[in-house]
Amino acid sequence: MSRSIIRELCGNDSVEQVSRLISQLTRRSVVPDIASMVMDPSCHVIVIECDGELLGLSSIVFYRTPTRGLTGRIEDVVVDEKMRGSGYGRKMLEALLDEARIRKTVCVQLVSEPERATARALYDSLGFTLRETGEFTHWL
Repeated sequence: MSRSIIRELCGNDSVEQVSRLISQLTRRSVVPDIASMVMDPSCHVIVIECDGELLGLSSIVFYRTPTRGLTGRIEDVVVDEKMRGSGYGRKMLEALLDEARIRKTVCVQLVSEPERATARALYDSLGFTLRETGEFTHWL
């Protein structure tokens, strides 16, 4: 039986495989700029790979604020539809939280749509707390 590994995204990863995962999350076609993500020291992107196939992807972006200091924001957590329920999401989130601890991050935030009940239960089980922030987004 093949074993999956969690590793950092690298420049020679397949754009098609990364795009396939992201489209499962966003329901739209996205062509990721893998090189920019790999080169950006504030962006830590990991994948789950098994037999050369990417089965999951997630990222954490680090930034500083005057009130909190170093903060992490988890983005784009996706597990291939055929592998959901396998524990891959938990493994990726634990790896991202480990990276945040290594970097001495004060807190880690994420946003999850209300209809993603399974994901929200996972976040809760990992110690995330739901806040009523009134977060706004302005797309440019």
